[in-house]
Amino acid sequence: MKYVRAVILIIFFSQSISPAMGDSADIYSLRSAYLFHFVQYITWSDEIIEETDTVVCALTRDPKRQESLSAFFSTEADGKNRLIITFPFEGEDWVGSLKRCRMTYIAEDVDTQKIQEQVKFTQANVTVTEGSCLERGVIHLYLDKGKLRFEIDEQKLRTHSAFKISSRLLRLSKRSRR
Repeated sequence: MKYVRAVILIIFFSQSISPAMGDSADIYSLRSAYLFHFVQYITWSDEIIEETDTVVCALTRDPKRQESLSAFFSTEADGKNRLIITFPFEGEDWVGSLKRCRMTYIAEDVDTQKIQEQVKFTQANVTVTEGSCLERGVIHLYLDKGKLRFEIDEQKLRTHSAFKISSRLLRLSKRSRR
């Protein structure tokens, strides 16, 4: 069973974005699926996180991105161990609302450097960035020859002791040693 799951994961993460797929809605869905699966392969320390829900905060103002993410994640907490997506920019105290996030996705339509200057992310927060930003997160999504790829920054990973990324996910990633 472990091997079947690993093969499915490898196939999923190696999917190509072909021109035949058409519009950018497909890339939004693929990025959302990546985020959804990233959460499955990360474990957080029980001492750090008291809530039972895994909250993923998406810093984006793009309605297409929000719609795609909402299709993969729940938008309300109504049970244990739910994956909840929130869009902090919708509230007035968006910086304060990031404190309950286990994972923060900073979309390409947002100035990553400005966000990271304003927000001090906790040790329990996995930051995911995308595109050609200067300040990358622990996990970074990018396009390479028409395929969506991701890299994990080993140096940043070592400084975050409140979570662990599965060796399966590490094997699938490109390693960054910046």
